Amino acid sequence: MNKIDLNDKDHIWNWIGAKMIQNFGNYYNIKTSTQELYDCLYDEEFEDESINEDFEPQIINAGKAWSYIKNFLTTVYINEKNIDEKIDNLTMLDLSEVYRMLDPKKKYISLFQGDTIESIDFLEYFKKMCSRILEKLDNDVVIEELALWNLKLVVDKKLGEYTEFLSLMVINGLLIFKNIPPMCFAKKDWEFENMTKIYNQLIAEITNLPFSQWTSNLNFKYYLKLWMHNSEFLLDKNFSQKSI
Repeated sequence: MNKIDLNDKDHIWNWIGAKMIQNFGNYYNIKTSTQELYDCLYDEEFEDESINEDFEPQIINAGKAWSYIKNFLTTVYINEKNIDEKIDNLTMLDLSEVYRMLDPKKKYISLFQGDTIESIDFLEYFKKMCSRILEKLDNDVVIEELALWNLKLVVDKKLGEYTEFLSLMVINGLLIFKNIPPMCFAKKDWEFENMTKIYNQLIAEITNLPFSQWTSNLNFKYYLKLWMHNSEFLLDKNFSQKSI
């Protein structure tokens, strides 16, 4: 799998962010312009309180959450030269802050507080996952680690309606950090339907399986292949030019 041209990295953050925020809005039947969202991310307007006059709260919350992830990971990438320091800092990513931005009502905040076995397991798995992907040189292995984290989060249904969007934002942030093309499917793309079908089948199949057996599942392997193909397609189609 190819690497991202670092010169285009800011464009990639804003491009994929606009796509994800737009899809998040669609869940709430909120229509937005990809270009307008891109421009707001480019101009860092989601960090300005005056943005409240321009968008629905859900869009603003998603924009703030993505901006937080971008700023955190960009700072880590620029400032840390030693891989061990990168791991230490990345695992300190305040996942609860991302969640608070997405859900101001904090319905599931207890999961991030480390006060229960469930919460401790959730946070520890995230930290270990971050450490593992930074230690891996093979991009395919990184994608597998991120896919497992996403599936575990979805199967456990810990964050309700925020589960898939939060995990997708974190996954794409970490992919860009690792110089791997992020994940995004256009709804008009035939592969989106195929990916969704396989994903739903996979969730149904692994729900009652031990976690240790998930990677042996045939649909899991096929799911990874679709993900890798999508990343390479996006690299060829969008990241070589400043297009939305």
